[in-house]
Amino acid sequence: MTQLPVIIKEIEDLEVFEMLNRILVAIIGIPLLLLMYIKGGIFIFIISIIISVLGLHEYYSMAEKDGYNPYKILGITLSLIILSIKFYCSTYTLDLLVFAFIIMAIFSIVRGDTININKDLGITFVGVAYISLFSYIFNISKLLYGNTWLVIIQISVWLCDSFAYFTGISIGRKIFKDGFTKISPKKSKEGAIGGIVFTILSIYLIVKLHLIDGVNMHFVSIDGTTNFIFLIIFGLIVTISCEIGDLIESVIKRGFNAKDSGNLLLSHGGILDRFDSLIFVMPISYFFLATYQNIWK
Repeated sequence: MTQLPVIIKEIEDLEVFEMLNRILVAIIGIPLLLLMYIKGGIFIFIISIIISVLGLHEYYSMAEKDGYNPYKILGITLSLIILSIKFYCSTYTLDLLVFAFIIMAIFSIVRGDTININKDLGITFVGVAYISLFSYIFNISKLLYGNTWLVIIQISVWLCDSFAYFTGISIGRKIFKDGFTKISPKKSKEGAIGGIVFTILSIYLIVKLHLIDGVNMHFVSIDGTTNFIFLIIFGLIVTISCEIGDLIESVIKRGFNAKDSGNLLLSHGGILDRFDSLIFVMPISYFFLATYQNIWK
């Protein structure tokens, strides 16, 4: 019992350290990432390369620690090829993934692999397909006001993650007792709902109060009034896909018996832990925005 205060103090110190680490990463990372979105072009390509290479390396490392033997170098190389082609050319991701699978299959034949080939080949391909979803950042950047949309999407994802976290620690599992226990012990349905609701409200305030230059014009109708229907639909699409992306990464980590994808960002975990939501948000947001812009035209 005499050691209890010491243990409590150590836990409190750890929580303070983790919070300070999160704040430090945010102070450095948020302005840098937003600046690169605004600059566009080669800067967005650099972001994609960094996230994809490090994220895929973490994915394959989790698989290796769990006893699998993915084609790590081949997978990362094919991912870089897909990113480069999508950056310089307009092409379908599905076509590139078919190409990637053919290369992987030929590679496995040349190597003469027979033991666990289905699992190792499958894990290699799923990793490339999963991380390639982020390549839709290029598709969004090529839309009308694409770079601004990237900033809006990124801010919405950050808001959703933050509101989901704080709602979860405040009232998590007090209404829905089971939460998302089978996927992640720390994730609650209250947190997910809070993330969605408060993010949409925040987007509305940003638009209405002109808190960020240029953002409000994307949610205004021809007559100059705020397009609430578009704002709500956009908010729902971004936040729900954000929540799904977060849960999918939790499923992947649970499948590999891993707590975090890595430790590159210390208390934040790995690259996948920070950008898991965006991986799913990018393609879904692109399909919605492209459809909306085509109809609007």
